[in-house]
Amino acid sequence: IPTLSIRSGITPEELTTLLVSEGYVPSKSEFRRLLTQGGVQLNGEKLTLSQWDNGVRSGDVLKIGKKRFVKFVSDSE
Repeated sequence: IPTLSIRSGITPEELTTLLVSEGYVPSKSEFRRLLTQGGVQLNGEKLTLSQWDNGVRSGDVLKIGKKRFVKFVSDSE
């Protein structure tokens, strides 16, 4: 699983921008669409837009669509 380094306290908007810039999703609107249609999972559980606003922690695994995975690690690790 590819890893993505994040800092503590990163906002959902910054994280979405980071996912786009790293090539995990083509655009912010596409990621929002996937969230609303149930195409994103966090640690094996479907993720909603309101849950996304709660943020992610180091060690969380995000599944985007059927085949894209990313594991979050903190900058300090």
